[in-house]
Amino acid sequence: MEPGSYAVVGASMLQQRRLEIVANNLAQVNTPGYKADVPVFRIEKTSKTAGQGSALGDDVVQQSAWKFTHINYKQGSFRKTNNPLDLALNGDGFFVLRSPGGLRYSRAGQFGLNRDGVMIAKQGWPLLGVDNGEIRVPNASSQNSGIFINQTGQVYSNGEVVGQVQIIDFPKPYALEKRGFSSFSTVVPGQATFKPESTDILQGYIEGSNVNAIAEMVKLIEIGRLYETYQKTIKTFDSIDDRAVNDLGRVEEIQ
Repeated sequence: MEPGSYAVVGASMLQQRRLEIVANNLAQVNTPGYKADVPVFRIEKTSKTAGQGSALGDDVVQQSAWKFTHINYKQGSFRKTNNPLDLALNGDGFFVLRSPGGLRYSRAGQFGLNRDGVMIAKQGWPLLGVDNGEIRVPNASSQNSGIFINQTGQVYSNGEVVGQVQIIDFPKPYALEKRGFSSFSTVVPGQATFKPESTDILQGYIEGSNVNAIAEMVKLIEIGRLYETYQKTIKTFDSIDDRAVNDLGRVEEIQ
């Protein structure tokens, strides 16, 4: 195999990983609170193996390599629903949810009430209040009438305060990892948190995905063209090998 074909195959594998990320972003374009993933690459210098000499005498090859996946935490656009249990955060911070695996942090504000009147996320995880307890809304009707949540997160049921939504934030850059259902967990146990001062809660709205669908579609086209280029390059290497085996090695009688 031609030495250059290794670099082409490696680049193709990186583009395959990039394609998976872009496709997943597009699949989540309508998911409330979803934050887009951004692939990050680095340039590595590696020594050539034996037999992969260069006409220029260079013994180092520069090759792109996977570094990490960056999460874009930019705020998504708001969509009005008029549902009193739909909440959006205008500013930094996260809602706090209690999952079976521990605390989860999310900006997906589609909440409801379970049979006990506890505010829960769509996946059934309780929304926590400022006292780290569940927020119970008594005497709520099936249409959630009589529920009001102000900008600071105080929850009223028929004019009576029954709890306050907890909003917390972390030092930036965020050290969080995705855990499904548009939620995150901390990478460092016991990571410091604080209450964001300039964040308001908007009742009757949800924050949409921050995925730019047009930009992601452009990336898909770019990846497709790169794959096509890599395929043509590999075919060229195959053609060179074929000529070397079948033509250059042919012995003919000298007349």
